[in-house]
Amino acid sequence: GLFPDGYAPEADIGALTLGALTALKSLRAARVVAGQRILVVGAAGAVGTAAIQLARFFDANVDAVAGPAGQDLCRHLGASGVFDHTTVSVDAVQASGAYDAIVVAAGRGKDWLGAARPGGRIVLTRADSWIKTIPSATRGRHRVLGIAAGHSAANLTWLAQRVAEGQLTPAIGKSYDIDDLARAHHEYGHGGTAGARLIRHNHQAGPN
Repeated sequence: GLFPDGYAPEADIGALTLGALTALKSLRAARVVAGQRILVVGAAGAVGTAAIQLARFFDANVDAVAGPAGQDLCRHLGASGVFDHTTVSVDAVQASGAYDAIVVAAGRGKDWLGAARPGGRIVLTRADSWIKTIPSATRGRHRVLGIAAGHSAANLTWLAQRVAEGQLTPAIGKSYDIDDLARAHHEYGHGGTAGARLIRHNHQAGPN
């Protein structure tokens, strides 16, 4: 199996899978190493919460950008500086030129080019954002990369090891029963939730 022998994961671990795969691929694309300054934008979502934890595992210094509901969660997961994207204070971060790498898991990539150092890497998890960011990134001498999670068995095994060793935990903001799929779909993308959204499928076996 993916997990070490003798380890029994909790059912909620399924909330990690896609977000953690995307976060891991993003950090590897950004070539994150110990001591670097990393900024995670959209840090309170499924990708962002995993990215904070994994960047800390790589011994990077992590700052986070999230909405008001996600501030405490980002700090709890290991972010040193946490900025509210709904306030003007985030303008200084966008123009700081302070970060070796930036993972943009929400919003427009081009808004964060000024936060990267010359030669810094900006990793975008949405293809549409990546395409729109290329012209500005070229002028600013930044490297912009668009990534997708993929389904690498090796990456899943690596993430399972981090879970088993307590270095990566699911951050669940809201749970839905399987009968609430329509409501979950309607609420997705409206913000206001810190952590991943989880669909619970509590199957009860009938008589044999």
